[in-house]
Amino acid sequence: MENVDLCHQSASSPQLINSSIEIHQNEISEEIRNHSKRSNQDENSSLKSSLISEDSLSPLLKRASIPTMAHSTKTEAEIEHQKDQPLYKRQLSKTLDNHSTTNSKSKHSYPYELNQLNNSNDKGLDAMQQHGHQTTHDVVLEDDIDPPFSPRIVQLKKNKSVQDEYDLMEFLGRGKFGEVKKCREKSTEHLLAAKFIQISKEQDRLEAHNEIEIMKALQHPRLLQLYDAFETKTSICLVMELISGGELFERVIDDDFILTERLCELYMMQICEGVHFMHSCNIIHLDMKPENILCVNRDGHRIKIIDFGLARRFDPTKQLKVLFGTPEFVAPEVINFDRVGFGTDMWSVGVICYVLLSGLSPFMGENDNETYANINRVNYDFDDESFTDISDEAKDFISKLLNRDKDKRLQAKECLAHPWLTRRPKSVSTPSEEDSAEKQLSTKKLRRFVIRRRWQKAVNALLALQRMGMTL
Repeated sequence: MENVDLCHQSASSPQLINSSIEIHQNEISEEIRNHSKRSNQDENSSLKSSLISEDSLSPLLKRASIPTMAHSTKTEAEIEHQKDQPLYKRQLSKTLDNHSTTNSKSKHSYPYELNQLNNSNDKGLDAMQQHGHQTTHDVVLEDDIDPPFSPRIVQLKKNKSVQDEYDLMEFLGRGKFGEVKKCREKSTEHLLAAKFIQISKEQDRLEAHNEIEIMKALQHPRLLQLYDAFETKTSICLVMELISGGELFERVIDDDFILTERLCELYMMQICEGVHFMHSCNIIHLDMKPENILCVNRDGHRIKIIDFGLARRFDPTKQLKVLFGTPEFVAPEVINFDRVGFGTDMWSVGVICYVLLSGLSPFMGENDNETYANINRVNYDFDDESFTDISDEAKDFISKLLNRDKDKRLQAKECLAHPWLTRRPKSVSTPSEEDSAEKQLSTKKLRRFVIRRRWQKAVNALLALQRMGMTL
């Protein structure tokens, strides 16, 4: 399911437009289960039917906001907007150049705080540095692609329209917050993405300001970058870099894509790099899920983490509790309204890894309540045939993230040093008949997982439209 408030609300609650998701949980779960059964009987026919059904809904979905989240945050003290992290002279591009066989350099370097990773003997850093090694017979994790702009200090421009400086272009997407459009900066011709957040109450404005402050501090190649920001009485616009590769999971289920465990290692390593940087800035994402992992382009293997609308600055000396999340990916402490921390993100990273390798959702039950019960019991296993050819190192990696005690989960820095991510150079051998060729992973179950989540979004959107009084 999409992000939902995990606490019960009355029908008069101002956030109830999103709580329609909870009210209709049984309807949605039954629809998804019936669809899954049809998929098992005839996958090809079901896949075609699913795509047709989703396409038939597109005109309606484009005309209405799809609810994606409802949330509440409680802390012993108000969230303090800290000053941006200082820009460090040491840059990632220089670090990689010192340990790479290539001589290429990025035009635009990210201010990058290595913190404790600056030890050259650190396994996690060694693994990142190995990305540069290339051979003629390997498909290699390519160098980071330059963003269309240098890292910059963004100042919110108040009482000014984004159209004064940008030409708005085609529609890209819509969510609870508003919509996203492609845009072009008039002075530079840079192509970017403009996210419009509608402001209907003061809390909306505070949330948007928080997202801007979070993004200003997160200048890193694994994280979506903020370019500009505008504010009027009725909306706030975030201008961000344009990512064209689509969702990671959508890409790997393409018929012409060959998914291997080694590729999964590369993706998980990059996710951990991005999460490590966030945590080093004392920021937790709190909404890590497959939809928030995008491919930089359709040809390479670079990814970025997006959507910092729920992210929070984290002070370990204070108690932060939240009641929002995506049911299949939330950690036990969120369900139980206990204190969250850096480990809360790491639980979600473990679930993402499990799904990527197997196509199975480790805790999904017949309904959300059963899913929450499975999460609380940490009820998962590696018994499915999908894990037959998955290495013990990968299973150990997941097991050390899916620990009920958040303080005992691997931290992002420790993940980068885990044997699964450091056991071999980070290049991906092209599948061949040789014994050393990497075995291709089946994406049949992952395809079903992606289709199911498409259905969930569509059904949620229709339910929300009905609650708003629209007739179908």
